[in-house]
Amino acid sequence: MSVLVNQLLKAQIVDSFSNPKDKRSFYIKLTEAGKNRLELAKNEVKLVEEQISSEFAPQMITILNEFTRTLLKEN
Repeated sequence: MSVLVNQLLKAQIVDSFSNPKDKRSFYIKLTEAGKNRLELAKNEVKLVEEQISSEFAPQMITILNEFTRTLLKEN
């Protein structure tokens, strides 16, 4: 996890803040750049979903969504 956090810090996607209650740990928070990148990623996912959905009948999309919800509940 520390490798991933260090990469996010280096990319200025998150900032770190010391934890006054525990000097061995710290908090991370999304930067404005991180928030912008997250929003872009969400928009990209939406576009991909729309593109994939256009290839299926509405009933099939409903079935796939229900299946996905079932999988997420089990994990």
